[in-house]
Amino acid sequence: MSGSPTTDVSTSQSLIPEGIPVELEPIYRTLAVNDTVVVYQGELALQRGKESYPGNGSIALEWLPVPTFRFRLETESAVPFSAESEGALALSGGRLAPVTITGLPSFGGLGSARCEVSGVGHDVAFGAADKLSHVSFHVPNFRSCLGTWIRDDARAHARTARVTLEADGWRITIDEVPHHDSEADRERVIEAAGGFGITHIGKLERTSGACFSDAEWKDLSAALFWFLSFCRGSWVGTILPVGFGKNNQRVWDAWEIRKISRWSRVDSWFDPLIAYALPPLFRGFMQRWREPKWSEPVRLALHWYVEANM
Repeated sequence: MSGSPTTDVSTSQSLIPEGIPVELEPIYRTLAVNDTVVVYQGELALQRGKESYPGNGSIALEWLPVPTFRFRLETESAVPFSAESEGALALSGGRLAPVTITGLPSFGGLGSARCEVSGVGHDVAFGAADKLSHVSFHVPNFRSCLGTWIRDDARAHARTARVTLEADGWRITIDEVPHHDSEADRERVIEAAGGFGITHIGKLERTSGACFSDAEWKDLSAALFWFLSFCRGSWVGTILPVGFGKNNQRVWDAWEIRKISRWSRVDSWFDPLIAYALPPLFRGFMQRWREPKWSEPVRLALHWYVEANM
């Protein structure tokens, strides 16, 4: 199937009911296929052993050849070559991000003290993660689904692009990220490049409104990885979660990614036109996921299902 199965309506504010829920707002976006996602930019200091090399740079999620966090640092300090490739980046706010240096230090030329260092980052989390009211997360390379209605904040545009999953006292809301004008058919564009793009934004919360911890998020995100991959027929899961406290203040960030397949049009049992089938299926999936005797067999069966499907 080509194109998006969602229904879009653009009209005057008075014609879109106020009771239609407002769409979730992505924290990170990809404006084009394989678009780099910058997660940090500004002052950095490379720490290696007892030495520190301050400067400016960025940390970003780069999709190719495989999704990886990469850093680039520009410093006025001469970073000597060393067989020791492990280090850490000191960020603003006293945060530390573990890294591996993969590029040899390069210098700006004759008479220049400027030195550039690059490498890869590793999964890391920052902030208070014991009292989260909800977690926003992103999903790359998932199919467009004919879901329930959502609207923009201005009530100028409504579309059928939401799937809501509930089980064990949890609610997971997943909205398709709106297309940009340059993406008349986002799926076709990503498929043609065989690449990646953030296609959906999600929200995890307790149905009771109670707070939860990052450990509970990790358990649910693992379940979502297997469930969404089962639906998609290729590897897909949550990335770049951001946690919020009771006052809706951003209190926790995790720069983490899961195994993600390049976009391909694979066969799957899931028909995007019948997204209403997902909520009851998810409840059944979570029932088996929670049972010790079923959890490992479910993972094993889904692993070979996905691998054989690609």
